[in-house]
Amino acid sequence: MERIIKLIWDFNGEDAVHFAEHHQKHLAEFANKENLLLKDTGVEKINLNHAIAYLLVKESQVFIVRDAVKPKRAEIVE
Repeated sequence: MERIIKLIWDFNGEDAVHFAEHHQKHLAEFANKENLLLKDTGVEKINLNHAIAYLLVKESQVFIVRDAVKPKRAEIVE
């Protein structure tokens, strides 16, 4: 079974949630355009001044996304 990777973009400051939500829309558009196997995106509020936007991808497609939209970090989900 192929692992699922959570690619993460961090946003900091008073408008962190706003910027993360905006970036999530672009990630969803990218996932559709590139016909990624998974197209799950989301936003998580970490604290008052830190939020993340994320895109879940199959491990085989990590390099496609990494090279195109340059996430700041990644986590293994499964």
